[in-house]
Amino acid sequence: MEMENRKSNSNYILPIFIFTIIVAVALTLPVFTKVGPHADEYQFYFNAFKIMAGQELHNYLHVAFTEYLLAGFFSIVNIVTTSGVNFPQGDPSLATYFYGRIFGLIFYLAIFLLGVIILQKGENKLKPRSVVFSILYFGSIGVFERAFRANSDFMLVFVFLNFVILSFWFHKIKASNLKFFILNLLFIFIGTFTNFKFLYLAVPLVLINFILPFFVYKYQTSSSDQLSKLYKIILYGFILPASVLVLWAIFMPKPFNYIKYWYSIEKTIVHGTKFDFDYPGQSFGSWKVYIFDLFAEYLGFNVLLAFVFLLAFSYKYSGWKIISVFWNKFKKQFDVEAIKEGNIYRLTEVILLACFITYYLGVSTAVVHWSRWGVPLGVLAMLILSPVVEYLIFSLVEYKNKFNFTALILFSVFLAIVLRIFLTIDLYRSDFPKKDGWGSTYKTIDKFLAGRGISATDGSKKAAWFTGYTGNIGNFSLENIIDPINSEVKYIFWPYWNLTVLYSDKNVDLGTHNQRAIIDTYGKKVMYGFPTFISYYTHFIALVSNKYLRLTYIPEIEGMIEPQYGILELKETPKELRLSYDVGFKDMSHYNSFYSLYFNMKTLKDGYMYPPCYSYPDTVSAQTGKFILPPPEFGIGGRTAGLYCHSTRFRILLKGEYRIRVEGLPNDSEGLQRVFSNMAGYEWDPITKTITFSNPSTTIPGDFGVATKEKSIPNLKFRIFYVSD
Repeated sequence: MEMENRKSNSNYILPIFIFTIIVAVALTLPVFTKVGPHADEYQFYFNAFKIMAGQELHNYLHVAFTEYLLAGFFSIVNIVTTSGVNFPQGDPSLATYFYGRIFGLIFYLAIFLLGVIILQKGENKLKPRSVVFSILYFGSIGVFERAFRANSDFMLVFVFLNFVILSFWFHKIKASNLKFFILNLLFIFIGTFTNFKFLYLAVPLVLINFILPFFVYKYQTSSSDQLSKLYKIILYGFILPASVLVLWAIFMPKPFNYIKYWYSIEKTIVHGTKFDFDYPGQSFGSWKVYIFDLFAEYLGFNVLLAFVFLLAFSYKYSGWKIISVFWNKFKKQFDVEAIKEGNIYRLTEVILLACFITYYLGVSTAVVHWSRWGVPLGVLAMLILSPVVEYLIFSLVEYKNKFNFTALILFSVFLAIVLRIFLTIDLYRSDFPKKDGWGSTYKTIDKFLAGRGISATDGSKKAAWFTGYTGNIGNFSLENIIDPINSEVKYIFWPYWNLTVLYSDKNVDLGTHNQRAIIDTYGKKVMYGFPTFISYYTHFIALVSNKYLRLTYIPEIEGMIEPQYGILELKETPKELRLSYDVGFKDMSHYNSFYSLYFNMKTLKDGYMYPPCYSYPDTVSAQTGKFILPPPEFGIGGRTAGLYCHSTRFRILLKGEYRIRVEGLPNDSEGLQRVFSNMAGYEWDPITKTITFSNPSTTIPGDFGVATKEKSIPNLKFRIFYVSD
């Protein structure tokens, strides 16, 4: 019955697939050049210009395959167009971004085709799973955002999918060990040259390309004519990384600043993941963030809802049979005889799942979390999910006379692409580059002001951004609310990147507690503005992640559309800011300031393995208030070595007077406790255990804390008193 249903529906697959492509083109071509610049992508264009000019790279964090391709593409643009990309006469401009969007379109379509090739598993007849993938791929707002922003993460997907296709083909023809070695070498080099995270993604495939040729496949050559396997394995292990390093040395753009390169990498993967000083809100909880991000941005909760609908209907009519049949299909993939013959196409989903897991484990433990780094997880999830959805659809076909099958499928498809439709409308309405793409935000703010009887001329007097992006209201740093020029301000507008303090009254970010205290003390009401359709969705996922899951999560899609913003209505405009609040132990940052004769600031002068408190020169004894000298065996740094640091970080340390009383410190009979700060000039009173500090100007960031021999002090508390100047 299942085979008959498959045959009867096969005639519709190609027309549906073609129609899906037409819809995707209709949703893409009118708006892809209206995608505004992203702060992070400028470095890629600038690096490409540097390569074209034969100069040192501007940034070494993402090198350099993407930049090489951009440089080549821009060179062609310079030759075949009259405008060019503003090279060599200047820096990257809007003209550069325009052609950058065309570059993105090429790879957006290329990655889709590569995904289809993988799902076809070497067969020419189009499979329904390829249609499902096209809907998931072109319906994803996260994939669209990454495609049209120059970045190495999306390019990483392109490189990896090529690696998958060529690896499967090499296994099919049972290529020699040497050819597999060259394949692994080539893609480890290109992959790491694109983005170091390729190593997490490629581990399972590299191992398969090593293990099967060495231990499973039987070749015609007599074993007596070959080197011993042990020697070949040892040789393989030495030559592969050495060859990758040689290729790096050859192709690294010159001139090469190795110090700048290594420190930029170290700062991200070492300092950024162990301490939240440099990357506040992005250092911890990555394992939860990437899971949430997968469903929020790349698959979309709309797709999750559509999948639940299909699953519910399948269970209603098939019961537990759908699980047992699916399990049997899964087990059949592990056909040992087929694998021995090089047919690993049947293991496609298993291999992709293994790559998904290793990449997830890598990015969630070893690097700071960015939503943009989740795009490989998103594309892999689509490739894995497509055959599952195909199976659910076929399980429903035999019961199609019992319910409106067509309506269910159409409704599920609509759910899957609805966000993409809204994104297209939003981008078209933004009309970038007019008003820098904030046209709808201007309109919603004007409407908000008009609804409260505020004229356009009074907008800058009655309302102001806390560092925002439109010119129809004022703009200031938060402490400037007390300035007489802002005495009439009634509404403070909060930009999307700092909405955590509005969404949650908890100290989710650990560094915005003073901002939250201002909201609690002087705020009357919190409201939100929604200039676009997608802003309602981004508001929903940000609210859920910040308020309920306590995740510091900012989706990349917020930077593509005109996102939601917050509005704080003040009780009254304060003439001075006076704050009094507590920061408990759970809301502090905690570091192990280790002691080592091997690893210290004398042996590793500019290393990033030390916590912030380790290197602060302004460290005093908690007992006496006297300055602490570095241990003589180090001679530099290490004033808190051998202790645990507990600190309260201010992402924005406002101008004014501070008193921070430390309560709950355990007994210190050995005199080991330290008080530290990154701010010079503070005073410590060992009797009242109070830090006093006068901050002459707003600083980013500020850090105050204590170092103790105790790792956990549940009763430790900082009582913070602040008065503005």
